[in-house]
Amino acid sequence: MKQSLSFAATNRLEASGRKIYASALILLMVEVCIRQFLQRPHFNILSDVTLWVLVLSVLAVFASAWVGRANNLMLHLHSLVSLLAVLLLPAMRLGTLPDATHSEPWVWWTVGLGAVSSALIPWPSWVFKIYLPIISLAWLLVHMSELGGEASFLRALEDSFYVVFLAGGISGLVLLARSWAFRVDEASSKQIVSVIEKAKSDAVEREEQRIDALVHDSVLNTFILASVAKTDQEHQAVAALAGSAIEELEAMDGSELVAGHANTLGLFRALRKAARSAAPNIDISAHGGGLEMIPVLASQAIFGATLQAIDNAVKHSGSSELALKLNSPAPGELAILVIDKGIGFSLQKLPKNRVGIRGSILSRMELIGGSAKIKSSPNEGTTVSLRWPE
Repeated sequence: MKQSLSFAATNRLEASGRKIYASALILLMVEVCIRQFLQRPHFNILSDVTLWVLVLSVLAVFASAWVGRANNLMLHLHSLVSLLAVLLLPAMRLGTLPDATHSEPWVWWTVGLGAVSSALIPWPSWVFKIYLPIISLAWLLVHMSELGGEASFLRALEDSFYVVFLAGGISGLVLLARSWAFRVDEASSKQIVSVIEKAKSDAVEREEQRIDALVHDSVLNTFILASVAKTDQEHQAVAALAGSAIEELEAMDGSELVAGHANTLGLFRALRKAARSAAPNIDISAHGGGLEMIPVLASQAIFGATLQAIDNAVKHSGSSELALKLNSPAPGELAILVIDKGIGFSLQKLPKNRVGIRGSILSRMELIGGSAKIKSSPNEGTTVSLRWPE
């Protein structure tokens, strides 16, 4: 399988892990503030400004983790601000710290936090590999400088290795957790495919049984009666029976299997109800949508992809102007639009971890022989177009 069809474990792990880390980061930042307060007489106003920027970056990480938007960007920001604090340390210091205020400058306690924040960013993966040696080397050089603490080479090297081992260990644990979640999702996806294949097999078997029953009950009986018919009246009855059998065969040839199917009208009604529940102010319009039958697997995929598009618009567009357009241009054809007037985004810069778009919309529609197209650009809103069949 090139793409996973299920992302429940991955999504739950990412959401829960980021919320836990963001909450812990708030508590750890309290310690940083206390240490800066104790050492404040030995630093200039640049130290206060740097601390406030760090606090704002931590609050941004916390808010984005709980809201579920732009968390990777905020983690990037916090990591960069932590590195900036290290580089600015010589410019903050007024002199050597007395033993009473602890030998390590308060900036030291932000180094590990910045490295851990970079370890949690899943994309692009090379950010952590570059960031970790840079911030470790920066602390090594700054801490040995005259205004950075005048630490010995071995002391500064020990601190730098501590950061490497701390962030590297956490990065390894995060990687293992994500690998576990991926395997769970992959197993779920295989189960979904297995259920789909079994449903297809059952549908074919039921159709074969229906054909066998028709051949036995109508066609075979017609041949038997024709072989023993002697009078004109019997011949006319056999001819009428044969005509009825031919009509049944022709109807079967152009029909779809009812078992395992749903109708367009029912799908549209379900989508209206679900859309109202997800976005009470959404504008819904429908054209067509009768009793034409479509496969249940297709209707479920279309239903899920549409709700995912609505959910994305509610969470990420920043706009209350949402529209859902349901259309059945021809019997057995569906065309659905989800439109928002929000901030939009660049498709070329879509993060790889946006599984809600790649898996729950694009791959889901492709799997059932449909198509999904997304038109969006910054500050011009987003339109998600679903068609089935393609």
